[in-house]
This record gives sequence, C-alpha cells and structure tokens, in this order.
Amino acid sequence: MSTNALSPLDGGLRCLIVFWAFTAGAGEIPLDTSIVPSISALEAAKVKHNPFAEQITVPFELSSSLDVGPGNGTAGGLNIQPAIPVSLGEDWKLITRPSLSVLVTEQPHRKLGLGDIELPTYLTPGSCDKWIWGIGPDLQAPTATEHELGTGKWSAGPTLGLVYMSGPWVNGILASHVWSFAGESDRDDVSQSTFEPVISYNFDNGWYVDFDSTMTADWNAPSDKRWTIPVGMDVGKAFQIGKRSMSVQFGTYYNVLSAESTGKWLVRLQVSIIFPKHTEPHQPGTAN
Repeated sequence: MSTNALSPLDGGLRCLIVFWAFTAGAGEIPLDTSIVPSISALEAAKVKHNPFAEQITVPFELSSSLDVGPGNGTAGGLNIQPAIPVSLGEDWKLITRPSLSVLVTEQPHRKLGLGDIELPTYLTPGSCDKWIWGIGPDLQAPTATEHELGTGKWSAGPTLGLVYMSGPWVNGILASHVWSFAGESDRDDVSQSTFEPVISYNFDNGWYVDFDSTMTADWNAPSDKRWTIPVGMDVGKAFQIGKRSMSVQFGTYYNVLSAESTGKWLVRLQVSIIFPKHTEPHQPGTAN
C-alpha cells in the first residue's frame, strides 16, 4: 500500500475537522437567543439519545473491530448518521437518518473505501409526551467502492421505532428489515434484520451511561453465523461550546454472537454535534 494512503483514523479526523470548521464558522454569526435558545447539558444528553428529537444531531463514530476472522485481525471505519427532522405542520414530522460509512477490512488483503449508503425515514407525531413512535421505509443503495465493503444490491423494507422518556431515562428501540430487489446478479441476495435497543441514564451535569447495541440477523447465512449481538456500555459527556451543544462518548462491546466477518470486540469513539431548534421570535401584541 502506498505511504500516501489514507487510514480510517486520518480520514475520520479530517472529516471531523472540516465539519467542525464549517459549523464553527456558522456559529460566529450573531444569533438572537430568543430565536435560537440554548439547551442544558442534561437536555443535550437526552436529545443525543432520542432519534426522534426536534433538533438536528450529527454523530461521527470511529470504530474498530478486534479479533476478526480466522487471522484475528482488525477492521473498522468512520460512520456519519445525522438525524434530520422535517416539519409537516403541527401534527406530523419526518425524521431522516442517512448513514454514510468509510470502511477498512482486515489484513492481509486490506481494503479501504466507501460502504453502502442507507436511508431510513420515519413519520412521527409532531408532539409527544413520554412515548414517541415512528414508522417508515428503509432504503439501502449499493454505493460501496470495493466488493468487500458492500452487498452490491439495492435493498428496501420497513423500519419502525419506539422511544420512552421519563426523567433522566431515554430508552427505546429501532428495528428494520430489508430485502434486496435489484443489483448485481452474481451477488448474494439480502435479507437482513437490524435491532438497535438503547437504554440511557443521563445525569444533571451532562454525564451519561448507555447501552446502545446494533444487533443484526442475516437470514441467508448459516444458523450458527446468522446473528451478531454486541453487549457492552458507553460512557459520555454532553457540554456546550458557545452556542453549539456537543457530546463525546467512548464504549466497548463484546459480541456474544457474531457473524463470520465480525470481530469479537468492538471499540468505538463518538463525537456528536447538536444543532439547536430554531423558533419564531415573539412579536409584540401577540399571545404567548
């Protein structure tokens, strides 16, 4: 490999630096605090764990899988999956969560490139109390730049989510299933379920602990290699720099069940940027 090749860590850091420079520049524009209210560290932590929040959240996650394959190698990458709410009036809103990954496979034939892009979209009520639900379609596009980094198939299916919020707790689950319907004829068909349970406890000072595991089932794989189930914990802190809310967390997970291409251990570092919700300024003479 050329000495000029970009490692996943370098690529992730460069993406993070470019994005931060962009958002920091935007943050220098004077803002009326009556239009863009700040949120507390506790509120920022709860927003970070709520996939159906009214704020835009952009997480950057660097991960490394250990003990991958027969050679006990390493693999990893950078994933960016913003949650973007779009208002459909007072009663409904759409939440899109596009997922873009830069991946690197294990040795000895290491590959680095873009993975498949996924676009789950949720229709959810515009206002909720403790329970929040969402339902919609999930679409996966074969955008991988290397054969080993993607499925080579267009896939789609349903996705749904349920979140419960009470006091310092934000708990919930996202679930989806996709089937392939087009793509390269010489590639295996796709029939995969994904479950993402989240259990989080958020402290007043912005610290939090959470269990956020992405479990998958490949229904075309042999029964003993079908499931990937990570178990572990993340520890993180939400804070504010100027008018920009952020969170940083670190976690370690062990796969109690794992597919053939999945490692036994997962180590990850995530930095999330939270954009405040814009509200209309109060006009003199109007009701509060």
